[in-house]
Amino acid sequence: MKKVTAILAFGSIIACGSLFAQEEKTVEVKKVEMIEENHEGHEHHKKMEEELNLSEEQKAEMKAIKEKYAAKEKAQKEQMMALKKSMKELREAKRKEMHEVLTPEQKKKAEAHHAQMKKKKHVKKQVHKKKVERRQELRKN
Repeated sequence: MKKVTAILAFGSIIACGSLFAQEEKTVEVKKVEMIEENHEGHEHHKKMEEELNLSEEQKAEMKAIKEKYAAKEKAQKEQMMALKKSMKELREAKRKEMHEVLTPEQKKKAEAHHAQMKKKKHVKKQVHKKKVERRQELRKN
């Protein structure tokens, strides 16, 4: 029984590692998302300025504050992306090495488990996407 549990746990580790590897978005998709995110943020700031009825002086101060932090935020975001890439490479190397330990039968089980996990993740992603779309629709109205 302990052997079966160990094999299943090991298969889960392999499956999770390969999920991360397969879910990476292309650079172009990420750039588009970042542009959309920044645009939404810009719209949010404009809306808040209107709701708060900021004076021109306050708007100028707010703009200066945003500019003050922009370079630091950009640098940290770049560091975070580099770290994320490094972690992905590390997980993939670990997954490959762990996969070599398995017997052909265990590899089949691990792959089946991986396929099941991938389906679950896809469903969760679709549900999340619909929730985000609903929230955006509600904000527009």
